[in-house]
Amino acid sequence: MGAAETIAVVVAAGMGTRVLPLSHEVPKCMLEVQDQSMLHRALTTFRDLNITKTVVVGGYKSDKLVLPPGIDLVLNDQYLHNNILHSLAYARPEINEEVSVLVAYSDIVFRQDVVEHLLSEDGHDISILVDQRWMERYAGRT
Repeated sequence: MGAAETIAVVVAAGMGTRVLPLSHEVPKCMLEVQDQSMLHRALTTFRDLNITKTVVVGGYKSDKLVLPPGIDLVLNDQYLHNNILHSLAYARPEINEEVSVLVAYSDIVFRQDVVEHLLSEDGHDISILVDQRWMERYAGRT
């Protein structure tokens, strides 16, 4: 799978209730980590890797999403009543059979080399990247 035939779908519809009150005014993905929003970090990575197209699925406070030119926004207007898989389905019309799809959560910070590695994998129908220390990072989470 190469970047030339890849669409990135970034799911950014959730309310981010675990980080309230920080997400009271803006979606969680617009919160900054080291002076840059989590969403902007992902979008910059995809742009730098020449991803063909990027679609952001918004919902909660989608009017506060700051998107650079060329990024498509689709809205999950039912985000209060469904989950991330439903949000992903809202991007379906943007996807065709000729492209590979890279799906990312909007509130996950990742390094560009991780995405480069994923895009370099040839011959796999599905590749999933997992933080192998996720249990440690989820300690105490409700």
